[in-house]
Amino acid sequence: MNIHPGRACANRAPAACGSGPPVAPRRHWLYLAILLLIYLTSSMDRMLVSIAGEPIKRELGLADWQLGVLNGIAFSVLYVGLGLPLARLADRGNRVTIIAICLAAWSAMTALCGLALNFVQLALCRMGVGIGEAGCVPASHSLISDYFPSSRRTTALALFGLGLPLGGLISMSLGGLVIDRFGWRSVFFLLGLPGLLLAVIARAILKEPTRSGHGVPDGAPAWDNPGGTTDREPLRIPLLYLARSSMARNTLIGMTLATFFSSPSASFLAPYMARSFGLSYAAIGAMLGIAVMGGMAISTFWGGLAADRLAPRDRRWYLWLAAGSQLCGTLLFALAVAQPAPQGLFAVLILSSLFGAAFTTPCYALLYAIVRPQWRATTAATCGILTSLVALGLGPVIFGLLVDVLTAMDLGRSGFAIVAGACIHGGTGMIPDAAQAAACAHANVSALRIAFIGFALAGVWPVLHFLMAARALRRHPYFMVA
Repeated sequence: MNIHPGRACANRAPAACGSGPPVAPRRHWLYLAILLLIYLTSSMDRMLVSIAGEPIKRELGLADWQLGVLNGIAFSVLYVGLGLPLARLADRGNRVTIIAICLAAWSAMTALCGLALNFVQLALCRMGVGIGEAGCVPASHSLISDYFPSSRRTTALALFGLGLPLGGLISMSLGGLVIDRFGWRSVFFLLGLPGLLLAVIARAILKEPTRSGHGVPDGAPAWDNPGGTTDREPLRIPLLYLARSSMARNTLIGMTLATFFSSPSASFLAPYMARSFGLSYAAIGAMLGIAVMGGMAISTFWGGLAADRLAPRDRRWYLWLAAGSQLCGTLLFALAVAQPAPQGLFAVLILSSLFGAAFTTPCYALLYAIVRPQWRATTAATCGILTSLVALGLGPVIFGLLVDVLTAMDLGRSGFAIVAGACIHGGTGMIPDAAQAAACAHANVSALRIAFIGFALAGVWPVLHFLMAARALRRHPYFMVA
């Protein structure tokens, strides 16, 4: 393989090669702030069922697998249907308009969740909220990749990625207070309707930039930087590239598995704390907002910042950071849920969250750097479909089913099999007998803890794929180009 002349600078800081990193215009930072606010709104709306899960379960008589559906597949199904079409439209059309329309749609559907009278109605409304991820992230990532040069892109994506944990923090903290005072339905109106105004503001201020070639390695072979293609090229071309590239394939698998094994925490940590410790929803929301979402915000940002600092020395730092983040985060989470008191759970959760989300932005930045500019939204949608359908869609459902099965088994062994159905559908509130209710509570909390620890330990698996991707990157043209 021929070495590109730029390799002489590949492992040194840009200033050492005679020029500093490009600087993004100030207005692009304003646009990034608006996109961050939109993503924050999407995260708030998405996370509401997490903090409201226990009161919803009790009022509507739902099983844990149904809570998993509301947090998972019901939210993800429209992403699968609309993710790639909207991404292809974003690769060709006006991304600002797409974002504004999707923001208005998911905000309205969030408000409608507060009117649902049964599981089916709530699931249908959650499907509508799924439009948010389908239209927001791919188009936003594509805009950010054109607003910022490659030397600033990982930091910009990391700042944008703060919308997920910060939105979750607001959703958890404010949602818990509202639920304690006004009930779970009010929180959907309070946090859903403001998005309609934000959609108008975004459409008026955001500008559609020229699609740039930032980050495409010079001298890359035809498959990595094909010439003569147009915006009308078949969808199979970028998808085949992602599938055939060992580095891209293992990065995508690692991201998907990491999200799969961590996804139940967003859906079931609040119910676990309510059932295990009997805390108020305001207390649960504050603890999870600070420990999980606050920690994720710091983790997301330091992951992107560290990648921008270390990658000029060696591109593989993108993936080494991802592997280290996932390994530390998942093992610490297993230790957290094993704690017998809420104070211990809170303390170790903070440590887990400080590591657990750092893998996301380095992986995204690396993938966007090795594909053509016209493929970035499609790449983002591919990542989103894998994480939303396979990970966030199926993870909570499988976890909820596991909890229901373990609960029934525990009740059967202890001689309370007769109340298993009532315990699973609605919890202790459905059981008038005190002894039976106590057995139900013990069995369910034990099942949740076992399932959490099992999923967390399995989270070591994606670490292997990140390391395999790093090994493949050593042979990729992007590794050899400054």
